[in-house]
Amino acid sequence: MATELRLTRTLRGFEPSDDESREAIKAIKIGTEMKCEVRVARDGARLRYFFGLCKTVLDNTDEFLNTDAVKESIKLGIGWVNLVQVYDEEKGWRIERTPKSISFAKMDEVEFREFVKQAEHYVCMALGVTSDQLADALTDYIAPGLRREAASRSKVGV
Repeated sequence: MATELRLTRTLRGFEPSDDESREAIKAIKIGTEMKCEVRVARDGARLRYFFGLCKTVLDNTDEFLNTDAVKESIKLGIGWVNLVQVYDEEKGWRIERTPKSISFAKMDEVEFREFVKQAEHYVCMALGVTSDQLADALTDYIAPGLRREAASRSKVGV
């Protein structure tokens, strides 16, 4: 049986990050050998930022019915797709593009960070705004704690 733990790297090694993880570790017998896969946890602020990006597109266009439709369109637009060969009796064989999942099981935080950068660039082109205009609006509205690297450097004069 697999148990998901949230761990924090400290000078002493890995330690539980939350109460659920502490309790799960207590349930494991001392001396039990474990096999672990370690991945960087998804940044909640970045996830909110991405869905804020989708909401911004929805609010500023008449093309989509909901944010899920925007999300799927962004995935197709930046090439985050599965290629599937399908057969149609009228057209024959063809390759169909379907959006890939961005769930944590399919994409870790490092990949998601790159995905969000590409999505932001794509949305800027679609809405005709600069990256800074979009980032300022989204950062202030959705995730005030998430500051973009470029904005940080320009404020400190680097």
